[in-house]
Amino acid sequence: MTTKRVGTKDGSTERLRAYGREARDEGRAFLDAARGVVTEADQLARERLDATPLATLAVAFGFGVFLGGGLPFGAVLFAGRAATGVLVRQFVAGALAEATTAPR
Repeated sequence: MTTKRVGTKDGSTERLRAYGREARDEGRAFLDAARGVVTEADQLARERLDATPLATLAVAFGFGVFLGGGLPFGAVLFAGRAATGVLVRQFVAGALAEATTAPR
């Protein structure tokens, strides 16, 4: 019993191997480019975090909420109450500071 080699007369096997090598090389180039993008994004995020930490965290939180499909209603109420408490404290502290430093 003899085994017939498929695709050797017209060079189709070599063409398939060449396509495979080309796909492998392009895949490696794509992976290298993707790694470069991730590295640049990481450096940019770290620089922004050092320069403006609260704004960076707010943007990251916003993306998380967007990607996560929103917040549960209880979390929104909790965050609203906490923010209101902070604002009221700042307002009262500013009013007291102004009242104590005003000339009589």
